[in-house]
Amino acid sequence: MELGLFVYEKLITVEVDDYCMSSCANYVFTAAPRKEIDNTDIIGLHGGALSLKKNVHYSQALKVEVNKFISSCDWSRQSQLLKDGIFVLRESYIEAECQFYQMIGVSNLIVLIGDLYAQKNNLDILYWQYSIPSLSLLGVTNVHLQYRDEATNKKPSAKYISIPQEVVKHYLDSNSAKSSLWLQSIKKDGFVPH
Repeated sequence: MELGLFVYEKLITVEVDDYCMSSCANYVFTAAPRKEIDNTDIIGLHGGALSLKKNVHYSQALKVEVNKFISSCDWSRQSQLLKDGIFVLRESYIEAECQFYQMIGVSNLIVLIGDLYAQKNNLDILYWQYSIPSLSLLGVTNVHLQYRDEATNKKPSAKYISIPQEVVKHYLDSNSAKSSLWLQSIKKDGFVPH
């Protein structure tokens, strides 16, 4: 995340050469004021600090509080959630990630929708990728695409999928920016994100 902050503050253009996976995708690519990719590059995102522990059942009241916190990163709601130990990472990292995405103007849902989609469809994945229009909906703008003529069958070695744009729209359209993606997904789709 620190490298993403550096890229953002120094207005550095990021040019992807084949792959940008994990922290590169979650923080560096999203933070760059200009992103240059080609049609064969893979931008592989995965869950972030707001990912919840797997295989845990949450009460409806806790789901409401988690949803409000994830949607807004409102720290007045965080104390009990962190005491309950439902997040995978520690408090300082969660706070830093919330502040990071707020600062760069990107929805923190960018690191959650793939998990939601995978769980709904019982997919065992490590990474996901969005289309350029989907990235824009999530706040990642100024992505410049070049086309390569040569065909390639480039695939990451890890379990990986592309999230359909209609899935991103579904999650974003079903909620305003300040309302509950997480809770509505649970109510509608019947699964618990991690």
